[in-house]
Amino acid sequence: MIRPLLAVFAAALLLAAGAGCALRERANPLDPMNQKTHGGLSGFNTIAGDGVVIIRWAALAQTGVESYRVDRWTPGETPHPLPGALYPAHVTAAEDLSARNDSTYLYRVVARFVSGDSAASPPDTATPGSRRIMASVANLPGVVGISPDARDVVYADGASEPYDDLDLDSTRGVFWLSQYERGVISSRRFESLSGGVELAAYHPTDIAITTGRGLVWAAQPELNRVTRFVPGDTTTSWIVGVGPARSVAANSANATLWIGSDDGGLFHASAATLDTLQSWRFAGRVGPIGVDESSDQAWVAVRNADLFDLYLVTAGNPEPLRLRTGLLNVTDIAVEGVTHTAWISERGAPMAGNGRLTRTGNDGGVVATVTGIEPYALSV
Repeated sequence: MIRPLLAVFAAALLLAAGAGCALRERANPLDPMNQKTHGGLSGFNTIAGDGVVIIRWAALAQTGVESYRVDRWTPGETPHPLPGALYPAHVTAAEDLSARNDSTYLYRVVARFVSGDSAASPPDTATPGSRRIMASVANLPGVVGISPDARDVVYADGASEPYDDLDLDSTRGVFWLSQYERGVISSRRFESLSGGVELAAYHPTDIAITTGRGLVWAAQPELNRVTRFVPGDTTTSWIVGVGPARSVAANSANATLWIGSDDGGLFHASAATLDTLQSWRFAGRVGPIGVDESSDQAWVAVRNADLFDLYLVTAGNPEPLRLRTGLLNVTDIAVEGVTHTAWISERGAPMAGNGRLTRTGNDGGVVATVTGIEPYALSV
């Protein structure tokens, strides 16, 4: 009983001390004992861009602030002032135009007071680059733009409902996004927070872009077709005879399409003539398709009971090659053209976090895998 009695005695002492004198409030943000700021400047943030790093901080409410200084250094170095980065007390943002792409920097802001004292923010990291990232998110719903180092959300653009699919016209820098329930495919650019062109498409489930003419293709299983849209033109045309087409992928190198249907059909079609060039038949629903443009091959996921099989299909070859079996709820496939390998997104059981992302060679061998995640759409 010694330990419990000591604990009660210690608690009584603390209560007595609290009753005898009040602890000093650590409300000053520059007080090292402040539980929120620990004496450092709060609200400091750096955002990477293309050849630039945007630097932001919160103005101090204390009187006597004389200036702010920005320090920059690289990992392993000691902090040193960024040349020219000395600002009067009313300034709360700056740009580092001397930052080089694909180089990692650490920054901090230092406030100087007329008294001669100073206070610094915790450091923040930024890696500028030309990479541009857009992601569709359900909880907004809408899309968000992400900084090149994937550390910050640069902007958020809300929509009336979540987007179901997203594809990029890399030649024109235009994103196309589909909304199944709303029956709309819309375009937008990185720089624009407002929608661009809107195309009416009844219940599109998957979209693809052929970049030669910037054509948009939408699979519409309920209409048993894939529809071709020409941006800026109100006319549409269709690829028919492909069953309840649910997935579509494009090979812009030779202007062809790969189309998968719910009834087990896989079709290789001409984007120019809308004719089917070749077809294959599987025992289950054809799901996501990834295209290796240079070899004109398609990586195809086919549902087999509760799991999926992975096939490699070559244009002109009547026999699909089954590479793997027992995949867990395949939701997307992206091909790495240089190495001719495919990244397979296996979501697993929804909301369980037990999926995996696997990189697979064209012999079926696993090159790399990440588990314990729930991947969905992906692009390489």
